[in-house]
Amino acid sequence: MLEEIKRFRQLLGRQLRKTRQQYGLSIEDVAGHVDTGADHLGRIERGERQPTAYTFAKLCDYLGLDSHVLLEIMDELKQHRAD
Repeated sequence: MLEEIKRFRQLLGRQLRKTRQQYGLSIEDVAGHVDTGADHLGRIERGERQPTAYTFAKLCDYLGLDSHVLLEIMDELKQHRAD
């Protein structure tokens, strides 16, 4: 179970970083708009930390993501589990 949580954090962080980079935004830009520190956001993107629901909602709003990103990550976890 702990490995699955770790994998979830990694996949979520990877998606957030990918989206941020697609918009050409720096970590500092995004962190400032979602009221968190750049260091903390970096740890989220690396999968070292999991954002709170509030921070996740703010990130999704700012980056134009919807909450379906969570369902996509869960689907990927299920596929990984089946392999």
